[in-house]
Amino acid sequence: MATYPVKMLKDEEGKPFVPLISIDSIKEVGGETLEQQLDKKLETTNLIAGTQIALEVEGNNVIISNSAEGTKLINNLDQTAVGVGALDAAQGKVLKESIPEVINNLTTIDSKKALSAHQGYILAGRSVPVGGGIGQVLMKSADDDYSLTWGDAADPNAIVGDGSIKKIVELTYDEYIALEEAGQLEDTTEYHISDMNEQGGTYITETEIQDMVKENVVNSLTSTSTVNALSAAQGKVLNDKIDKKVRVMRIAQTEGIKWTPSTTPTHMPYNTVIYDTSEGLLTSPSSGYIVVGPGVHQVRINGQFTTDHTVDDESYIFCYLYRNETQIFKKIRPTLRWDTIGINNVIIDVNEGDVIDVRISTNLSDTLLLAWSNDYEGFGPGTMSYLQVEILA
Repeated sequence: MATYPVKMLKDEEGKPFVPLISIDSIKEVGGETLEQQLDKKLETTNLIAGTQIALEVEGNNVIISNSAEGTKLINNLDQTAVGVGALDAAQGKVLKESIPEVINNLTTIDSKKALSAHQGYILAGRSVPVGGGIGQVLMKSADDDYSLTWGDAADPNAIVGDGSIKKIVELTYDEYIALEEAGQLEDTTEYHISDMNEQGGTYITETEIQDMVKENVVNSLTSTSTVNALSAAQGKVLNDKIDKKVRVMRIAQTEGIKWTPSTTPTHMPYNTVIYDTSEGLLTSPSSGYIVVGPGVHQVRINGQFTTDHTVDDESYIFCYLYRNETQIFKKIRPTLRWDTIGINNVIIDVNEGDVIDVRISTNLSDTLLLAWSNDYEGFGPGTMSYLQVEILA
């Protein structure tokens, strides 16, 4: 049998030592042996799973699994079911940013900020108090701002103050002046002048206003005043004149004729209506006549005829205007070789049914050519002889 030399183990100082081979020889600082410490070690059998907890042993390792719903983190704000998980901390930031800024004043105009409860309290103190009855008014309940309460309206004739006023008298300004001049004003009486306005003058009575209107309003279109007002009635007259176009009828002779002179007025037979805007208020039912229709009260008349004859120094020609076979206007001219004689701007009042025409007379002895046509011997177109009536009112 072989033998081997035993070599001694040496420590770090070179001293020999024999290694211990029993675990009892190993102790911790506190004096416990290794075996005593190992007795305290947990085994897998010492781990007990709770509700929704699972244990799985792999060698010396124990794997713990938790299947509880509350351990799930949910990163949204859409869940409505109870107990399915916990809210992720990221959603806390979302919620924080969703809370509007609270404003504690009544001057901010930002529509996205919330008003503090304190400002609601202030507004409530400034609102109209509840309650009150018919005829009551808001009045101060204290000297503080917004201190209001409902109360009965004060009697305008109530006597208030320091007690020096014993009665109230309502009177006109003239009555007050009369008392003042007579020295009859009393210190214990408060005088209410009923016709005194805020500017310190008396009110104008309705009768005085009507008198002023009568004196200062002109109801005609003939006044030359620069200070009086025009009546509303005349405004209508002017408006009617503006709105309505000229209503006129013109009749003429389309052919020239030879006429045997006579000193008796002879009717001019204008045979054609050449212009008519009278809207039926003027008519020409027979040659040379214009008849006034309903609602016409005033007209302007123009008329003429052109003559051609041998000159006679002793002769004359008359032009007449007739209404209802009565002569109302005439014009005389000495005879010329060629001439136009007529009536211009004669204004007369008329009634419905009045008949208007033009007539002629002369002391000439020879035949008179009345040049009525629109084209007299090549002088070009244009009415030479006509009767025209224009409606004015």
